[in-house]
Amino acid sequence: MYNYTYTVTWIISNTIQEPFSSLEKEIFEAAKDDFNSYFATALSSQTKNRKYIVSTAYSGNKIIITFETQKRLSSEERRGNALRQYSRFLAENGFDIYVKNHRLMRAA
Repeated sequence: MYNYTYTVTWIISNTIQEPFSSLEKEIFEAAKDDFNSYFATALSSQTKNRKYIVSTAYSGNKIIITFETQKRLSSEERRGNALRQYSRFLAENGFDIYVKNHRLMRAA
């Protein structure tokens, strides 16, 4: 969809012993849909750089998010910041305990 592709891995420390449940995966997917819908309809005054989450993969206590951006990020080291809106949608969809306690906005 967009020209610049990035990958971020978030580690959720509360799930170290077990893989994500089907409910948790549903929350991730619902937040992904909300995120993509938001940027598809956002006005230019609401965002300077449109984004699109291409895929989410799960590995133990990690979620690997691949996303694309309309414009190049100013610093690849801060690519987790590009997903702040995704964190907000995670919280709204029921994953708020992890967002509040583990600051998912930071890339691991």
